[in-house]
Amino acid sequence: MNFSTLNIQTDCLVIRPLTFDDYEVWYQAYSERKPSQSAYDDGYIDMIPCTKTWFEELVLRHRQLADNDEQYIVAIFTQSGRHLGMIDIVTLARANMNWCELSYFIHNQEWRQGYTSEALSA
Repeated sequence: MNFSTLNIQTDCLVIRPLTFDDYEVWYQAYSERKPSQSAYDDGYIDMIPCTKTWFEELVLRHRQLADNDEQYIVAIFTQSGRHLGMIDIVTLARANMNWCELSYFIHNQEWRQGYTSEALSA
């Protein structure tokens, strides 16, 4: 499978790699974060360094990591295109059994709406 064309759709969500065209919705979601909601929540994030050029380099880095079978990073969007968070799969071992680590985050303004369960199930 070509990672860059991965596109998983559920009733509410679209899960796929970031593209250059996602900058505005990605930036908006980070900019709308609430103050920290728990000890493990970063809350507000300074978005000043996150220019469009910076974001394009991030997208290219995600593609390179996937091409090297090191890490697979996909974005979670609503069907209407709002950025909700990310899923990250890190390849730890390829052998008789494949081992990986799965992590995720949902922007804190989107918590408690069932997005995490739906995304991880997909």
